[in-house]
Amino acid sequence: MTLGLAVVTWAFRGLGPALRRLPDPIVRRTRGLAPFLLAALVTSEVGDDGVTAAAVAVAAVPIALGAPPLVAVLAGAAVAAGLRAW
Repeated sequence: MTLGLAVVTWAFRGLGPALRRLPDPIVRRTRGLAPFLLAALVTSEVGDDGVTAAAVAVAAVPIALGAPPLVAVLAGAAVAAGLRAW
């Protein structure tokens, strides 16, 4: 997957000067990709801590629903704090 994303990024950089605006199908498919890639990176970097995985999963829900990032951070932090206290 990393190699595929690298190729797509390289292709977009090459096409940038030629395309002033990306085609709508590409924009629709990639619009919500960044938060999920960031969540996957955080989860993979932390290791197999179940608390962190649960917090990231909960934080991804508000982002997917279009909530502000602060709401997602607060939701993830609340879940992590609750699970660690339990």
